[in-house]
Amino acid sequence: PGDIRIVLLENPHGSPAELLRDIMRQLGAPACDGLPGELRGMLAGHLKRIGACRERCVVILDEAQSLCDDVLEEVR
Repeated sequence: PGDIRIVLLENPHGSPAELLRDIMRQLGAPACDGLPGELRGMLAGHLKRIGACRERCVVILDEAQSLCDDVLEEVR
């Protein structure tokens, strides 16, 4: 098995796009702006590259119960 990359977001807040950007930043993806749909595509591509290197990713959202509904939907 490969390595595991861990993304820890403590007290996440903001919009769905901000959440995606925070995850991508912690995974070392290039900085980018865009709508949530574009960011999801970029994150998916980055995760595929990570997977091709036999690495896995774990995202931990501390205090996720305080996220608003649209951000929780993005996580789902």
